Amino acid sequence: EDYSVYVEDIDLKFNEIHDEGAQYLAQLIEKSERLLGLNLEGNSIEVNGAQYLAEALKNCELLQYVNLNGNKIQTDGAMNIT
Repeated sequence: EDYSVYVEDIDLKFNEIHDEGAQYLAQLIEKSERLLGLNLEGNSIEVNGAQYLAEALKNCELLQYVNLNGNKIQTDGAMNIT
C-alpha cells in the first residue's frame, strides 16, 4: 500500500534541503492527494527545486498553505509557485 496518499502536512523547516531533495519531495507530493500544508522554511531550495515543487503542487486541490521563506528561490522560483 502506498501510504503517501494519507499525508496531510509536511513540515521540514530548517533541514538543509537542496534542489535534489526538493525533487524527491515533489515525487511524494504528487501522490499526496490530501496534502493541506507544506512548510519548507529555512532550507536551501533554489529555482530548480521550486520548479519541481510547483509542478507537484498543481494537483493538490486541498492545499491551504505553503511556506518557503528563507530559501534561495528568488523571483523566478517564486513565479513558478504562484
